[in-house]
Amino acid sequence: MKKEMRESLKTQGGRDIVKAESEGDPDLLFNTVLKLFEKQLISDGLFYYWIGKAAEMRHPAAMYHAACRGLGGRNRIVHEDARKMLRLSAELGSPEAQVLLGCLYCLGKDGFTLDLAEGRKWYLLAAKKGLPTAQYEIGMMMILGEGGERDIQAGKDFLVDAACNKSPNLSSLEAARMLSDFERLGVREAEMDAAEKEKWKAWAIDLKKKIEKRSLNREDEDSEGGDIGSEQ
Repeated sequence: MKKEMRESLKTQGGRDIVKAESEGDPDLLFNTVLKLFEKQLISDGLFYYWIGKAAEMRHPAAMYHAACRGLGGRNRIVHEDARKMLRLSAELGSPEAQVLLGCLYCLGKDGFTLDLAEGRKWYLLAAKKGLPTAQYEIGMMMILGEGGERDIQAGKDFLVDAACNKSPNLSSLEAARMLSDFERLGVREAEMDAAEKEKWKAWAIDLKKKIEKRSLNREDEDSEGGDIGSEQ
């Protein structure tokens, strides 16, 4: 790790990271590190080292990444710290932390007590910030009346938001499929007419193709790879 750190400081990318930290700017530090990591210009070890530095500055997204790593470990103390960090990240406004927290409360996993009402609260916050996974989950909880009162129309609206999200994922696809076939839920009040069902069925087919194409494009980009950074 120390040798890798010394080598990275010889690169422009490494110097950019150190400059961001020295300026005490958590946003600049996090964005610089994330950009280099996504381009595969720094290793996992260096990524989490510098993300940890940004997390110490209370950067919500950095705290989310650091918490996720801690939750995956077996050290009890680290695990407890990770839970606290995840919740603080969610409270500071990280939508990714909010949706994960919602999931953990709904499943009762990783040391979080099963609490559907608490899970629903965090899903709702993340859904309002545009995360398709949260939009799908809160939509389903509202339709089924899980963790709170049943609100079928509001639930359907969130499913529509998920299906039509500008950054669709597999939850968007599942939302479109659900909109085309509520019969599997046994919730007659949510049923749509035949024309609407066909519209969402076609939407789901098109969405599946888009997601698969995007996945292939990312695989092509990842295969190009890269080094720690360019020597200057």
